Amino acid sequence: MKIPIRIEKGDNSVDLHISWSLHNTCNYRCSYCPSYNQDASQKWLTQGHIVKFIDAVHDYYVTRMGFHKIQVSFTGGEPTLWKGFKDACRYIADKGMTLGVTSNCSMTADYWDEFACLFDWICLSYHPAYVNDQNFYDVVRIMHDRPDTAVPALRFMMLPENKYWDQCVAFADRIKSTMDNWAVEFVKIQNDFGIDIVPVKYTREQTEFMRERGYEEHHGRPGLVRPTPYTWDLRVVYNTGEKEKLMTNDLVNRDLASFVNWRCNIGLELLCVDYYGSVTRSGCQQGGEIGRLNLTDALVFPSEPVICRKQRCNCGTEIMVSKSRDGG
Repeated sequence: MKIPIRIEKGDNSVDLHISWSLHNTCNYRCSYCPSYNQDASQKWLTQGHIVKFIDAVHDYYVTRMGFHKIQVSFTGGEPTLWKGFKDACRYIADKGMTLGVTSNCSMTADYWDEFACLFDWICLSYHPAYVNDQNFYDVVRIMHDRPDTAVPALRFMMLPENKYWDQCVAFADRIKSTMDNWAVEFVKIQNDFGIDIVPVKYTREQTEFMRERGYEEHHGRPGLVRPTPYTWDLRVVYNTGEKEKLMTNDLVNRDLASFVNWRCNIGLELLCVDYYGSVTRSGCQQGGEIGRLNLTDALVFPSEPVICRKQRCNCGTEIMVSKSRDGG
């Protein structure tokens, strides 16, 4: 029987990925997002916290560990609502680290112009109950027309109500009919997001639509496409010796994302920062907290992998961390 025994990162993957929930302030109140992710209760973050943490990461992972490729990916809340966001991103870029961001695209095109080029990847989430269609389009247009800016991935949050469903499909069709380069993902709203579970039921036709058209991309004008320098693919090694290049969703869809008792390199290849300032190896909390942003001098970065105790890995960034059943 062919079973996975090891997950290896792709050849061009980053050495360290920092997944950072910057704060819990958001200007939307989406039903599928838990209240603690949008209630603006955490207001302690300062530019000084950012600088001290990034300096500590650089000293440990670059100077001591010899890492070369470090990427910081921001989420929220809505990260662009933090007034220090642009300065923080510029500081990180100046330290030689790359950047990614997930945003609801509520900021104007003027905000993103001359700034979006800092990011190696940009994910813009389309929330039909709150989005301003014209502003969203104008931002995507700015990013599309600048060859120094990554083509944004547009994630449509597919609420099953007909008016919202049709709104998402219509806007995606507008993007595809008026732009040469685009990446569109129709996202099934999971019923296990957050603590307060929000059951979401789709019709058979809606389910089939997302199965067939979950992700689509098109590069009609390659000269306007800025290639992403580091890919996020991985290789699965089987007990037969066979290796297979896959994406994280492939493992989830094949029910191969269970790594209980495996040795996992979270903390060595992945760090997570939440809006309380807690720094952990991963969002699943394996290995516990390693420090806090307001106590940077007390941070103790990991030097060894951990043994996974979770029955299932649900996060793509954690799935792609290298790990092994045999400890090798």
